[in-house]
Amino acid sequence: QNFDGSNLAAIIDIIAYSYHVLLFYLNNTAAEVNFDQATLYENMNKIVKLIGYKPSGKQTSIVPIKAVASADMPTGGYTIRKYSYFLAGGIQYTFLDDYSFNKVTSGAEQIKTLDDTVVLYQGAIKEYPDYIAQGEEFEVLPIVIKNIIDTTAQKFIADNTISVYVKESDNNTYYEYKEVDSLYLSSPNRRVYERRLNEDGFYEIKFGNGIFGKQLNSGDIVSVNYIESDNEAGVISKN
Repeated sequence: QNFDGSNLAAIIDIIAYSYHVLLFYLNNTAAEVNFDQATLYENMNKIVKLIGYKPSGKQTSIVPIKAVASADMPTGGYTIRKYSYFLAGGIQYTFLDDYSFNKVTSGAEQIKTLDDTVVLYQGAIKEYPDYIAQGEEFEVLPIVIKNIIDTTAQKFIADNTISVYVKESDNNTYYEYKEVDSLYLSSPNRRVYERRLNEDGFYEIKFGNGIFGKQLNSGDIVSVNYIESDNEAGVISKN
């Protein structure tokens, strides 16, 4: 029965090939669960999650500024609001926080407080569609825009530019939630969240459970703003 071209030989070849493929798959799978052998981003991301490590996303271009108040500007206090922006040759650079300063002289004046603290981030402010909370413990909101680890993407969410606001259903008021490294170091009523870049290249916003950080109530409305970078097209030259 067992000779080249026989039915039995064909069956043996099929079984041998199947075991060969299964062993290859097993070896690769076993390697991907070890920290020092994993080669796929998805698997490495899951492994480092176990030790609390958070991968960084793609970085947009940033620039410092030198601010001068002109002589036409009256003396007094001023505030540049969050999400204000400059256009440099049609390319947008945005403020991520409120910045206040005082003009104390009647002539032109260098604003040192802005020179020393302000960094502008390249990109335009975008709003993610509002999310209605389910009221679950450690509720997670995935920000699914596109796979931002894909190097061929022209635009992406700039890392460290996400802002989270929650309209709480019990008083119909918006509150800004602050990002923390770990919810487990937060008090029960503190309005905080964790942010993580998951294995699919999407950001995840994770809220508390009422013991570690404030828990979302059913019906709370979550609004997320972020800067969408223009990638290399947003780079400007010196000065």
